[in-house]
Amino acid sequence: KRTFTSITGEKVPAYFWALPENKAKAEKFFPEVLDHLKHMEEVCGPYPFRNEKYGVVETPHLGMEHQTIIAYGNKYPQRREFDYDWLHHHEMCHEWWANLVTCRDWKDMWIHEGIGTYMQALYVESRRGASAYKVAMAGKGRHGNRRAIAPREVQSSKEIYFGGGGGNDMYYKGSWVMHTLRWVMGDEKFFIALRRMAYPDPAKEKVTDGTQVRFSDTEEIRGIAE
Repeated sequence: KRTFTSITGEKVPAYFWALPENKAKAEKFFPEVLDHLKHMEEVCGPYPFRNEKYGVVETPHLGMEHQTIIAYGNKYPQRREFDYDWLHHHEMCHEWWANLVTCRDWKDMWIHEGIGTYMQALYVESRRGASAYKVAMAGKGRHGNRRAIAPREVQSSKEIYFGGGGGNDMYYKGSWVMHTLRWVMGDEKFFIALRRMAYPDPAKEKVTDGTQVRFSDTEEIRGIAE
C-alpha cells in the first residue's frame, strides 16, 4: 500500500496486489504506477475515485480497466520502449476515458480507446521530450484505416471491434485524431479542451460521490473542441 496526493489535495490510498513470487518486482514498479497517475491528473483533471482507492492486481491475463482496480498481466518487462509500462498506463487511463467518461453506445468506443491510447504519447512527451513523442506517435501508425472510427449507426460490441475489417483503428486512428486536433487547435486550447472533455464543468473536479461520472458521445467531444 502507498498513498498519492491528488492535485485536489486529498490523500488517496493506492494498492498493488501482486503474486508472492513477484513482490520485489511489484515494489520496484509501484513508483511508476504513481507517476502515471500524477501525469494523468495534470492533463485530464483529478483521479475520479479519490473517495475509494486506486488499485492494481496482478492477473494471468494482459489487462482490464475495472473501476478503481486495474487488472495487470504485463509481467513487469525489463526492457520497455521509453522505459514505461504501456499496459498499466493504458488501463489506468481508462479510469478517466471509460469509467469517468463512458460512451452512450458502442459506436463511440473510440472515446475510450483512442483518447486512452493518445495519453501514452502525452506521457512519453512529458517524460522524454518532443522527439520521443514523435516516435511514440509513429508507433501508432499501425491502423488499417478500414472504417470510420465513430460510425453514426448504432453498433454492437462485436460490430465496433470486429466489423468492417476490425483491427486497431479505434485505438490508433483514434489517437491520430487527437494528435491532429492538437495541431489544429494549438497546445494552449487543446489542453484546456482535453480537460473539459473529461470534466465539462470544472466544479465536478471536486466531486467524488459518483455524480461526476457521465455518458458522452462523439458529438459532445467535438462540441467541446469547437
